[in-house]
Amino acid sequence: MKESVQKVFIKIQIAQKPVDILGEVPEEPERSELLTYGKFYKEADSYILEYDELDDYKNYYCTTRLELKEGNKYKVTVIKEGKISTILPIEVGKSANCLYNTPYGSLDIGIWGEFVLASICEDGGTIEFKYQLDINSMATAKII
Repeated sequence: MKESVQKVFIKIQIAQKPVDILGEVPEEPERSELLTYGKFYKEADSYILEYDELDDYKNYYCTTRLELKEGNKYKVTVIKEGKISTILPIEVGKSANCLYNTPYGSLDIGIWGEFVLASICEDGGTIEFKYQLDINSMATAKII
C-alpha cells in the first residue's frame, strides 16, 4: 500500500568509467547529472522514487523507478518502462542477468552490485550505489 506520495526535486549524479574496445579503463570517470521532478513514497518495506526520462535526442521516453528495499542489507532495483525497458537488481555481492530492451534491439546485461548506501526516511534522503555492467559477457562500464 502506498503511503503519501510527494512531488520531489531529484538530483542524480552519475560517474562512470566506460571500458574501451581494447578493455582499457580510464583513470578519471566521466560525470553527468540529471535534474528533474518526480514522485517519492514508501510502499511496504521499500522507498520508491519515480521520474520520467527522455533520451538525448528527445525521441524515446521512459519512466524510471528506483526501489530501495530495506532489510539487513539495502537492495536497489532500477525499473525502466517505455521505449527503453529493463529491470536491474543491484544487491551487494550478488550478480544478476537482465534483458535491456531498446528501440534498436535487446541486450543481455550482467550486473554486479558493489555497494548500496542509504540515508532515507519518509521526508527524503540520499541513496548511493555502485555496480559493474557487462554486455554479452564483455565488461562495458563501472558505475562509481
